[in-house]
Amino acid sequence: MSFGAAWFLALVPLLLWLQRRFVPGRGPQALLRALLVVAAGLALAEPRIHLGSGLDLILVLDESLSVPEAERNGYHELARAAEKRRGPGDRLGIVRFGAEARVERRPEDTADGEWKEMGQQQRSDVLAGVRAALDLVPPRRPARLLVISDFELLPDAARAAGEHLAARGLQADVWRVVKPAVRDVAVVALETPAEADPGAPFQFSAWVHASAPATTRYELRRDNQLISAGNAELPAGVRPLIFRDVLRAPGLHSYALTLAVAGEDRVSENNGARALVTCRGAGGVLLITRRPAGPLARLLKEAGEAEVISPELAPSRLGLENLAGRPAVVLDDIEAAALGYEALRSLALFCGELGGGLLMAGGRHSFGVGGYHKSPLEEVLPVSLEVRKEMRKGRLALAIALDRSGSMLAPAGPGLTKMDLADRGAAEAMAMLGPTDRVALIAVDSEPHIVVPLGPVEDIAGLSAAALAIRSSGGGIFVGRALEAGFAELEAADTLTRHLILFADAADAEEPGDYRALLARYRASNMTVSVIGLGTDKDSDAALLVDIAALGGGRSFFTDKPEDLPRLFSYDTMLADKSAYPERDTALRVLQAGLAVLPQLPTGLPVPALKAYNLGYLKPRAQAGFLVREDKPGHDETALWAFGAAGSGRAAALLFDVAGPDSAPLQSWSGYAPFLEAVLRWVCAGGGERAGQLDLREEGGEIRAVLDLGAAARAALGETPELAVLEAGAPPRRLPLRRGARGTYEARFEAARGGAVVAAARAGGQTLRAPPISVNAAPEHRYYDPA
Repeated sequence: MSFGAAWFLALVPLLLWLQRRFVPGRGPQALLRALLVVAAGLALAEPRIHLGSGLDLILVLDESLSVPEAERNGYHELARAAEKRRGPGDRLGIVRFGAEARVERRPEDTADGEWKEMGQQQRSDVLAGVRAALDLVPPRRPARLLVISDFELLPDAARAAGEHLAARGLQADVWRVVKPAVRDVAVVALETPAEADPGAPFQFSAWVHASAPATTRYELRRDNQLISAGNAELPAGVRPLIFRDVLRAPGLHSYALTLAVAGEDRVSENNGARALVTCRGAGGVLLITRRPAGPLARLLKEAGEAEVISPELAPSRLGLENLAGRPAVVLDDIEAAALGYEALRSLALFCGELGGGLLMAGGRHSFGVGGYHKSPLEEVLPVSLEVRKEMRKGRLALAIALDRSGSMLAPAGPGLTKMDLADRGAAEAMAMLGPTDRVALIAVDSEPHIVVPLGPVEDIAGLSAAALAIRSSGGGIFVGRALEAGFAELEAADTLTRHLILFADAADAEEPGDYRALLARYRASNMTVSVIGLGTDKDSDAALLVDIAALGGGRSFFTDKPEDLPRLFSYDTMLADKSAYPERDTALRVLQAGLAVLPQLPTGLPVPALKAYNLGYLKPRAQAGFLVREDKPGHDETALWAFGAAGSGRAAALLFDVAGPDSAPLQSWSGYAPFLEAVLRWVCAGGGERAGQLDLREEGGEIRAVLDLGAAARAALGETPELAVLEAGAPPRRLPLRRGARGTYEARFEAARGGAVVAAARAGGQTLRAPPISVNAAPEHRYYDPA
């Protein structure tokens, strides 16, 4: 028991003495009066009965970037000190907060575990932190909160947090992180036009604030190239820096201004800003090809609406902000590895969320044999790219050796580790095999562990379960032992094709042994070895893995995106199987459904032949123009030309090489060029006239989206418009657009700092895109003004 006003207890003896002195009497009445005095004293002292012993201490820690890193790094030591000072029955809880709150340790936990990564927290919501802490405290349990924050720009939230504490009858100690009251220099805004004409000079301003006179050096870069630099004497207050520039290359250009302040600067995070400017004339189709004089390039150039680039330039041109102004993208026999995982993801979002068009043309580097199976882009294609059992060329013996070393414990997404995604990759590879194939699965650390000995592929579910159950056991991977175990398994196989996939960390592959001699035995036995390296080809052990694949007659793949592993396992299995690009003379069957997009062509089309084509099976709700069917029972039809809606966009697939020798008979058809032209026109048709406009503006640390529709579009609107928000490396967000002033629709949202934001609104069957914008300093990092 404790008392909220214990000093009232000191009055009880005095009251008893006064009663005896001035209210004489004896017997039961006197005893009753004494008991009433004692009871009144106890009531006034606010007695509190504890259901359990001890006190709950909840640490509420501000993890936002406005708190200096040195302070945030000291939180662990503070928690350890609080743990050491716990008395009998005391409990410790930990809540960390930034833009949102996270419970790191509950009071009932007996030990402080490893703290999870919070990521960059651009703002701090102290109210969310206090609420999360209060949720940890049981009713009537003694508790106290220790809140550590700088409390900058948060007076309303701090006041609300105090009200919540008072309502629960709890108290909080506040540890305010005090920053030195030194000068702060900040870029308040970099104001550029959203668009500029090629060759036309334009002027723009950077507004810079100094809390006291300062000298700073500024550097302005366009697309990472320095275009202006100098020193500026800044008076106290806000002043502009004026710049002029001329853009000549159509497309999106990024301007970045940075300040280097002489002397002390209170907040360094606000010393820069970024802005995006679109140079007009780059709104046409983007064609990625190794054939700049091929039929697709020729048709697009004749239409005057295309930019033709090589695959080497593609990764830098396929960011979401670069794609936002284009109607369509065409891939002409380009392998997925030339684009990279992020570009594949951007293309899928461009088509599915931004309403863009996509055409993929086939060949020996495209579709399944190009590594698109299980990729983000397969999700928007009108065809699926698996190799079905009836199309298999022959029997395959596949051994998979998986690195299960300690580095595989690293996180790779919400609730996932690198090991989890490697397990999925192995499961995907085994799922592609048929009952006549053979498979073995080996987990490798310092020793090989045979998880599945080489045997027939009869129970796919059981094989997948075995793969998904592999867990990291620490240590490193001994590459030589993995190769030896793979050879021992494959040696007994009686199949024509025998192949090993070795998966290893590109920075942690050890003990290769005499791998050259061992790989010579592989090749002498007609076995091949491919390597999938987690990391990059610049990592410490990447050269070893590349050499293993080269000597093993296979392929080497590297990815620093663990989520890309299932695609790479499927890709290499598909290449080893050699069934995804059938080579034979094939008659084309023409369907009337496909001719709806070819009104200028006659209905009686010739039936030319192909020497090879890409496998692709029509998805539900997609349409096919050309189908091919093997003259064997039980064979499904495969599509050679397919098209359909993909989210809010359009996607089409030509599953043959449009310009190579494998399609020479088709190219001789008199209607070939009009056919390609009609397909291109259909893909781009989603980018027609727009009955409205969508704009993004940064206001108060948030992005404000404003959709302005014409009267006809508003009248045709059948449901609430929806906003899709896209940022690099983040899943898309969808927000409702609410009715605003003067018939507009609006939404507000937060975005990551330092990157580009792209958004599109779906309204009345149309997709309206906004010019991309860049988001700069977080609200807590705005300029500091001691006044």
